[in-house]
Amino acid sequence: MLRSSSGRRRLWSCRWERRSTAWSARWTWRGRSTAPTASRRGLLARAHQGILYVDEVNLLPDHLVDALLDAAATGVARVEREAVSVVHDARFMLVGTMNVEEGELRPQLLDRFGLGVDVRTTTDPGERAEIVRRRLAYTQDPSRFVDAHADRERALAERIAAARARLGRVRLPEREFAAHHRRLREARRRRRPR
Repeated sequence: MLRSSSGRRRLWSCRWERRSTAWSARWTWRGRSTAPTASRRGLLARAHQGILYVDEVNLLPDHLVDALLDAAATGVARVEREAVSVVHDARFMLVGTMNVEEGELRPQLLDRFGLGVDVRTTTDPGERAEIVRRRLAYTQDPSRFVDAHADRERALAERIAAARARLGRVRLPEREFAAHHRRLREARRRRRPR
């Protein structure tokens, strides 16, 4: 039986049942059973041990931002509807994109991103035309497009692998740490809503 905050008994009772990978609840009203209500894993639970990508992250409604922050902080996603409460593991890497002209990002959410990158669109007409030509070429014949750029992709992959191998030997002077911290603090100050 469920009890209200005043301690009075309610006529609803609940029994949890395991069904494949999810739990479901069978509600009983005065001894009569209702059909089971299945609990499905949500987006945060499915992102567990993976990447959660959010497009237009600055346009998320506040209640979704709150749920995202709770899951990021605790490592679990909690769903509570009426008297049903379900908890799933939700440890994920958060990746988000946004257009700063459409609105600011809440400071609490901004702190959850370990890296911020400003991407600027090229304004050169020749470069823009080449982007469109390459996109059309890919759409027309993806395998031919991939083959045409395979050598450059392979060379870039080798450069990245070599940089990763050297990373452990890189030593950054203390003054660079201080300069980076100063730039980060200034960037966050500019992004915070007034």
